[in-house]
Amino acid sequence: MIELNINEINKYGITEQPAKYNSEEELIRWLKYDLLQQARKKYKEPNENNIITITDEEEKNYKIKIGNENQKITIDFSIHFISFLNKIGIKSTEINYKIYISNISVNTIHLDNGIFKNDFYFKNNHIKISISFKNTYFYEKAEFQFSSQYGINFYNASFYNELLISNIHFNGMSLNLSDININKNTKLIFNNIIIRTNSSIIIEKEFEEIDTLEFNNISLYGTIILNIKSTNISLTDMGLVGSFVLVNRYFKKIKNSETARILKNDAYQKGNIIKALEYQAEETRLHKEELKEQFKENKNLKTFGDILSIELSSLYSDNGQNWIRALGMTIFITAFCFIVFYIPDLTQSNIICLYYKNLFPELIKYFIPTDYTLLIKYAESNLHLLLKIFGVLVYFLGKVLFWYGSVQTVTAFRKFAKGA
Repeated sequence: MIELNINEINKYGITEQPAKYNSEEELIRWLKYDLLQQARKKYKEPNENNIITITDEEEKNYKIKIGNENQKITIDFSIHFISFLNKIGIKSTEINYKIYISNISVNTIHLDNGIFKNDFYFKNNHIKISISFKNTYFYEKAEFQFSSQYGINFYNASFYNELLISNIHFNGMSLNLSDININKNTKLIFNNIIIRTNSSIIIEKEFEEIDTLEFNNISLYGTIILNIKSTNISLTDMGLVGSFVLVNRYFKKIKNSETARILKNDAYQKGNIIKALEYQAEETRLHKEELKEQFKENKNLKTFGDILSIELSSLYSDNGQNWIRALGMTIFITAFCFIVFYIPDLTQSNIICLYYKNLFPELIKYFIPTDYTLLIKYAESNLHLLLKIFGVLVYFLGKVLFWYGSVQTVTAFRKFAKGA
């Protein structure tokens, strides 16, 4: 609960946020003034003493705003956020307000030991000396965007919803999230990050699992080390010049083909061929879904052909994962094409050289790639020309699919090769 004395606030003479705060008192006055404006927009009425009270239940609908999105604000003193809020009138360490700290330049800001029950935004800020969130709890979305030469201290901080770190240039600065607390609902998202050769991002949480891990539009020249389990993973627009180390590859759902390709290449580098082929199959499946979305937009024949090719691979061998299925489908489809080709003889047509009793022997010969004797007999028969053309096409289709199936079988069997 916080009480806003209208008579007192009116004496401040504030009409807009200053570009610079020289003292803590100046910032306190601004925040009280801003909260009063929010209360008036919500048609809050003052009591007989001309005081507006924001109750504990109403706090979640209000914002504590330090800074200005449209201009840089200079704060010429250090901020210890929890004790600072206490001076405004917020006595509890449990903060129900939405917090917006944006576009400020400050020497030091410490938000240690806070319990933030609402969204927390720390955006486009320049920290000259140090920034710390030790022993702090975030129960809703927490977004960080800042510049600092000394990094950020998240020791024993707890993130139980979403942690978004975006638009940061790591140059001589490292971020270690190994000491944070997480749970199965946590989402760790990194957007638009540049990591120079002398910088790193490290997440070492070997025995814990989160909901989502995302890296989007990352230029990596330094190091990223990930040792964490995640239900969902997405790696998009990754410029991997530096070292991208995946210690743990326990991911239940891969969100796109680029992610699967990065995981596949990482597995190949580590010599884990079986895992690499699994990621390759997933890459193919996801690429097919992406092609379908493209085809809805452009109706391109090449895109359609790529979709059919992937569908065929999926039908034969589950995209290179099942050699038994590949072998079975190869035999079945080849035999099916041969029987369709052989139908005129089964109907006792005038193909003099062919007899029903020769079906099985001729089928075995059909599996010999260089044997075309049956096709010659077929061409010499008295069948209608159109039927001959159809039969020849089916004959060669079966031969092509036999070779295709053979390749699929060998590819799928490779994952059991020596050294895998």
